[in-house]
Amino acid sequence: MIRNVNVYGGNDDEVEEVGIQIPKKRKGPMYAFVSPIDVDFQPKTPTSNKNKKTLENIYGYIVDFFYENSISFKCARSDIYSKMMQVIAQYNDPSTFKPSSYNNLRVKILKKKKEQTSNWVDKMLDPHHELG
Repeated sequence: MIRNVNVYGGNDDEVEEVGIQIPKKRKGPMYAFVSPIDVDFQPKTPTSNKNKKTLENIYGYIVDFFYENSISFKCARSDIYSKMMQVIAQYNDPSTFKPSSYNNLRVKILKKKKEQTSNWVDKMLDPHHELG
């Protein structure tokens, strides 16, 4: 409660209490990201070849994230990165998903992404050389 007091003199004995209603907090969109993990979720275990391709695809997206946002690959060495990957892996089979290392992100996967990009650029430039 807030007291409303006469500050311009006069009779200070008169004190009026004013009630303020504070609205209840509503759950916003951020709560969707911090909601508890569904325990009943059962991931499918892929075959070894499919699993390898899936992991390469996941690591490729991680490299894209680092590279396009100009984030240093040193972040892959931090504890927070490891914890983030563990939380992501909770939605998948934790035994098959392991966070990629600094060397794997920076050297191996980045080279593959660079080759894919250069191949894509070459395909785009071929018609331009022919047509002028």
